[in-house]
Amino acid sequence: MKTGLSLVELAQKIQSEQTDRNDYMVDTRSIHVTNDTLVLNPNEREAQAFGITEHTHGQIATYTGIPKRYYDRMRQEAPDLLSSNVEEWFDQNPKRRMVRTIGDSARAFLSDRYRPLDNFELADAVLPILAEKEVDIISAQVTETKMYIKVIDPKLKGRVDWGAGHQIGRATDDEIIWGATITNSEVGAGSLSVSTMTLSMWCSNLMIVGKEFSKYHVGRAIEDSGEFYKDETRLADDRATFLKLRDTVDHALTEVSMQETIDKYSAAAQNKITANPVKAVEKVAKVLRVTDEEQGSILQHLVEGGGLNQWALANAVTAVAEGAESYDRATELEAAGNRVINLTDAQWKEIAA
Repeated sequence: MKTGLSLVELAQKIQSEQTDRNDYMVDTRSIHVTNDTLVLNPNEREAQAFGITEHTHGQIATYTGIPKRYYDRMRQEAPDLLSSNVEEWFDQNPKRRMVRTIGDSARAFLSDRYRPLDNFELADAVLPILAEKEVDIISAQVTETKMYIKVIDPKLKGRVDWGAGHQIGRATDDEIIWGATITNSEVGAGSLSVSTMTLSMWCSNLMIVGKEFSKYHVGRAIEDSGEFYKDETRLADDRATFLKLRDTVDHALTEVSMQETIDKYSAAAQNKITANPVKAVEKVAKVLRVTDEEQGSILQHLVEGGGLNQWALANAVTAVAEGAESYDRATELEAAGNRVINLTDAQWKEIAA
């Protein structure tokens, strides 16, 4: 498990970003991109310049239709050519875009129909219910593209049944605790969502199970120009969304679907790997599309875990999350573990036999 920020650190970071951000509605003909700088209204006295994040570069490449590999090559080898290419497509297909900034960085380049659902308001809505339910926030982070809050409820727990004939310690005491992951992106890298989650007490691995709620950041086109402010209608709509989010979190942290998940884990623990473990990991790595380095780590964790079965393989995948290069990637691997659990019978037979 990649732990990230404490609750206090999370609150401080959200508060800091809340006071340091702005949104601008700008015609693409009034945007200039040069090197790693985005300039709004370059021909006017109030021109503003911002550094461009990697995520924003990707959004500009997508909008202009420039293949990302070529876009990145121009960034490195011919920045003037990149600037002229981007400006040409901005001028040929003029549209109003939302540029989201934080400090001196342009963190997103979005449609004028993008509806912000921001981390500060989300935390304000959901943290009270987490406190009320007396859950533990065990991992949290705010990355360049997303915010994550991962919680468990120690009152909701169960044991995975490995079946008869297992002598290793984990097989006799494989306890999991139920929880939820709350995720949001302020920059168009995903929806506001709540997913159920489990924590394995044996190895401290997190596994993201299933999505309970998803709200995409899409609304009506914004009429204002220049700096963007929320109107009363938008604020009321946001409040309704966050109230629904609170209800979903409340529902997710119940026993409703916990037992069903434990039963799936127990069934997976009894699906043995009868083939060469190296070959089994190679095959599952292709399904999950992990890197060669991650594939090697999955094999190491599988062998060290002391159990050759589908459940152990899923946990080997989630164990790699702790050493992932980023919190975003760690969360992807926690979800990938559940994909191993949900393999079809035919897929599992191909991997394990």
